[in-house]
Amino acid sequence: MSLWKEELIHNAIEFQAQGIKTLADSAYIAVAQLKEAPLITNDSYLLKEGKKIYPAIFSLKEWVE
Repeated sequence: MSLWKEELIHNAIEFQAQGIKTLADSAYIAVAQLKEAPLITNDSYLLKEGKKIYPAIFSLKEWVE
């Protein structure tokens, strides 16, 4: 397994331990963080809780304004 994949899995599990409900949501945040990219979502839960871990999460409305 590549180092990038190992770091992705590690971070996703860590984010879930920090309170993100699903591994899928944690993985979305981990990918955005590792790629240093914004995460745009209409999921209000992911937006609220995810911002505590990765501040570059935006609602679609925030992103287009």
